[in-house]
Formats: sequence, C-alpha cells, structure tokens
Amino acid sequence: MVGYKNVISGLSKKDRVIFCQSANRLKQLLRENKRLVFSALEIVRHTYKPSLDHCVFLGSKEYTQAQILIDFLATLNVPDGKVRVTFYCGEDSALKSELLEELGSSRDFVVCCRKPPNKGSKAAKRWIGIDLAFPSGKAFKAVKGFVVLLRFAACRFRRKASRRKAAMSAT
Repeated sequence: MVGYKNVISGLSKKDRVIFCQSANRLKQLLRENKRLVFSALEIVRHTYKPSLDHCVFLGSKEYTQAQILIDFLATLNVPDGKVRVTFYCGEDSALKSELLEELGSSRDFVVCCRKPPNKGSKAAKRWIGIDLAFPSGKAFKAVKGFVVLLRFAACRFRRKASRRKAAMSAT
C-alpha cells in the first residue's frame, strides 16, 4: 500500500504543508461529519479530470454534486477567495452569470473562464470546474497538495469500505 509520504514526495514544499494541514482538518471532519466527507471524496474520485487539473461537473444535473463539494470545502475552512470555479463558456458573461446562479452558492469564488476543450460541443459550455487556487503573480495557481490529498483520501477510504463490506459478507 502506498503511504502518504510517497504520495507527497513529488510536491513542492508549500503543497506538502497544505497537504499536511488539510489532512489534519480532514481527520477531524471525518469524526464530525463522516457522511459529508465520504460524499465529497466520492465526488472528487468520479469528477477529477487530470487533463484539466480539477473536478469537472458536466452540466446542470451534476451541479448538486458541485454544491456538495463547495460545502465540503467550506467545512474544511477553505476561505472563499481560494475556491476557483472555472466556466467553459468562453467570454459569454450572460451564460456565466446563469451558471453561477444555477450553482446556487453565495460564496465569493475566484472565477475563471476558459474556452470549451471541444470547440464544436455546445454541451461543454455548461461545464463547471472546481479547484483551489492561490494568487501567484497576476494569475492564480492551482493547489496541487490539496487535490493530491483528496484523491489519496478518496482511494484510501474506498479501499477500507470495500474491505469492510467483504468482511461483513464473509460472516
């Protein structure tokens, strides 16, 4: 089994600090609200797209999951200005406003607009990406340590749940 030290060895010093601080808060939150943690980690596991480097929600049917992830980030004490929401609607500000409203959150996000990965797809214009980002010069830089923690925890908790189910069915 891969331990967390192997997982964080390739991260920058800043990302390793974020990984460890967030891991401590995640452990505490697991005792307080296990259901929210498991829901959020499953969402991360299913929606994280390595090619885009964030969780991607593919249209309004998945916005409820996006809201759960946003609530989870708030519960982890992630400040509003660190949550980045990426819209794939290009420069369509009316669509961006509509999507923000559909997302239904009163939080103050860092908003980023990108062109859809597939320019011919109208469906991609309703995609929303969520990650954490910190100011880095004029732009915002993704927080790799946090994403690595969530992906690591999602795999770890899933493995433990599978073992528990197997043990229960064997008895």
